Amino acid sequence: MFIILGPDFLVISENARAGRVPGRPQLMVQQGDFRQPNSIALKFVNLYRTCYNERAHNVLGDRLKALRLERGMTLKQLAELSGLSVGMLSQIENGTADPSLGSLRKLAGVFEAAISSLFTDPDAPLIHVTSPDQRPTLGTTGGEFVYERLTPGRGDLEMLTAIIPPGRASSAKLWAHPSTECAYVISGELLVEIGDAEYTLGAGQSITFDSRQAHRYVNATDAETSIVIAVTPPMP
Repeated sequence: MFIILGPDFLVISENARAGRVPGRPQLMVQQGDFRQPNSIALKFVNLYRTCYNERAHNVLGDRLKALRLERGMTLKQLAELSGLSVGMLSQIENGTADPSLGSLRKLAGVFEAAISSLFTDPDAPLIHVTSPDQRPTLGTTGGEFVYERLTPGRGDLEMLTAIIPPGRASSAKLWAHPSTECAYVISGELLVEIGDAEYTLGAGQSITFDSRQAHRYVNATDAETSIVIAVTPPMP
């Protein structure tokens, strides 16, 4: 199956090359069909997005497994070096468990690799659409809450969204990393601790800072806080 998305049409062909070949089925759909809820074009595009998002869930697991095998390590050896259990490592590699940022930092340290490199996906699309039920997740250290990843692993930008429960924080202590970071509050109230300073943000407010300064996010209220975070380069 070969799919071409053009400015005016979508071509879906069983031929490995674009263009009409005698005896090979080919379908052309006008651009306007994308606006029809049950159109063939929309169904194929949504199918492609779903397939990529499902595969993206295990980019991290595949990368970690490749690094382990390159170094000739068994799961048991990696467990001893990282402090993570064999069962957890196996689940991460198989894509059935999402590691926390703390676990990723331990694994990156073992492999002497940047955390951002663990998310690099050579097949990341130029246009990436996600839905709430299809996004890879990333847990905070201590499991206080979970981030949903909005961006593919191209290594240039990481965008995350999260709902922080009352009384929860992104980490037990402040953490620094070589990036620029921006946090935007969708709803609720967010306390941002940067060094010795504290900033309280309400809905619609944002903060941008050099994240080489130790920092963390806290919901000090009795209601949920919804946020979006952008990190570039992605070095959480």
